Amino acid sequence: MIRPEVVALFRRWAEPAIALGGTLIALWIVGATNLRWGWLSLALAAIITVSGGLWVREAIRRVRFATGDASGAGRVFVEEQRILYVGGLGNIQIELRDVNRVDIAVSKSGGSANASVLLYTESGLPAAIPLNAEGHDAFIDALCSLPDFRFDALSASISEQKAAESSAPIITFWRRKALR
Repeated sequence: MIRPEVVALFRRWAEPAIALGGTLIALWIVGATNLRWGWLSLALAAIITVSGGLWVREAIRRVRFATGDASGAGRVFVEEQRILYVGGLGNIQIELRDVNRVDIAVSKSGGSANASVLLYTESGLPAAIPLNAEGHDAFIDALCSLPDFRFDALSASISEQKAAESSAPIITFWRRKALR
């Protein structure tokens, strides 16, 4: 019998392991170790290495950012540049091109920390989308399309706020630069 913690760990890291294994198998198939096809092996190995490396990188980023639960905080749908959040208190629909500011809010209660992203538009009212909502990974991918939006910095900022002893204030993470 395998312990549940070990099974959860394997499930969490399954995609990066598959990406790395698939890349290594593909490199072995094209003969990157002995260059049996000459320059063709070298060209295919370069393409496989770059694409496999990008796949592994994205898989690791998703693992690092995963909250581990979609605890019924709603569902986020992303279609092109439109974000739709369907939650228990109502629905929110926002066009990404209208977003002027992105804030991060972490609330702590009962020993757990829940993070939400606040999206501001011209109306000034924030739209709060919790990061434990189902479909949050597509939501974060959509936010990464904003100019100068950095995923790694977002992940680090949320981790720091969750690790802090007291509730942190709302932090402005991204702001659209004004056109001159």
